[in-house]
Amino acid sequence: MCVTICAEQNTLLVLIMELSGPSVENTMLQEPAEGTSRPSAVVLAWRRLQQWHQLLLDDWTPHTKVRWAITGALLFTLVFRVLICQMYQKKLDDVTPYTNARWIFAIILILLFLARVFWLQGWYIVTYALGIYHLNLFIAFLSPKIDPALSDFDDDGPELPTSNNEEFRPFIRRLPEFKFWYSVSKSTLIAMVCTMFDCFNIPVFWPILVMYFITLFCITMKKQIKHMIKYRYLPFTHSKPRYQTHQDAAKPEAAPLVAEI
Repeated sequence: MCVTICAEQNTLLVLIMELSGPSVENTMLQEPAEGTSRPSAVVLAWRRLQQWHQLLLDDWTPHTKVRWAITGALLFTLVFRVLICQMYQKKLDDVTPYTNARWIFAIILILLFLARVFWLQGWYIVTYALGIYHLNLFIAFLSPKIDPALSDFDDDGPELPTSNNEEFRPFIRRLPEFKFWYSVSKSTLIAMVCTMFDCFNIPVFWPILVMYFITLFCITMKKQIKHMIKYRYLPFTHSKPRYQTHQDAAKPEAAPLVAEI
């Protein structure tokens, strides 16, 4: 009886395949007709992806409640993410004016990280990578947004004021102060999290890293100081300087007014 049922099932499958025509897989694998080029592997892969996508849609069509539940969960996640990002940005905007407090917080984070590395006696590669990253941030903080070496070839660009009546242009950094602080704090927190995983504790002879970092720091700062001296700029601007022109120096001082008695 079981043999009879299996034979009937095979017969039904054969009839269904004959009625539905050649399968898509056989159509793609069959040899192309004369005068036509065989589709490329990319086209065949794209067709297969379309078939899988359509099969997935057909499978999910009856499950209306599940589909809408997943859609609602995705929308809720998106809205929640937007709200969290807005709250986070608002907190950053609130702490922007407090420069000293922000940098005290960053220094405390760095000291805590160094104390943790010293206490655990490991994760020297993470410490070295953090130091190199902070050095790059510091160089970008000291560098002008527009390199003076490139502006020498542009005669139409803005120039530094030479008289008291000209517009004062403050030093514009390539990396603003707030972004500098934010990157330093975030990278220090990430490095502190990395010290919680042993996979980042790569054994290395740490004095070599210290000497290499000191050498790299000295070479980089020497190059930056030479650049500052060559193009006569300071990376710190506190107030508008006042220039004394030749006309102002030649003018005689006005005599003080004396009230007549």
